[in-house]
Amino acid sequence: LTCFDRALALLEEFPPGPDRDRTEMTLQLARTAPALAMGGYTAPAIQEAANRVNYLAEILQEADYAFPARLLLLSRYAVLAKYRPALELGEHLLSQAEREQNPLRLTQAHHFLGFLRFCAGSFQAAAVSAVKRISG
Repeated sequence: LTCFDRALALLEEFPPGPDRDRTEMTLQLARTAPALAMGGYTAPAIQEAANRVNYLAEILQEADYAFPARLLLLSRYAVLAKYRPALELGEHLLSQAEREQNPLRLTQAHHFLGFLRFCAGSFQAAAVSAVKRISG
């Protein structure tokens, strides 16, 4: 994490703008891999990075950065058994995937929604998500 932290600190020396923000999003997302390995989804570094990327992605309208950041947040909420915010994110991810008509993202959104619905006790809705995930 130290190398990523140094890179993010050096990034502050560049003038603000979309290019710097895109570079920061890339670094923040890359930083989550070692953070996950060290502390799992509940590590504060995961939430901090995902929130920051989500914030910048919304400003820049960069769906390719927002989707993985939201998946990280969804996974964090799921591990913490915070199903309401996780389900809200899952619905948002599904809407995004449907707008983009991205088969991989559609599969991911249905997978996570099915899992979350099952955990929340909505078994019929979970089954519908599972069928949609399989049928693509």
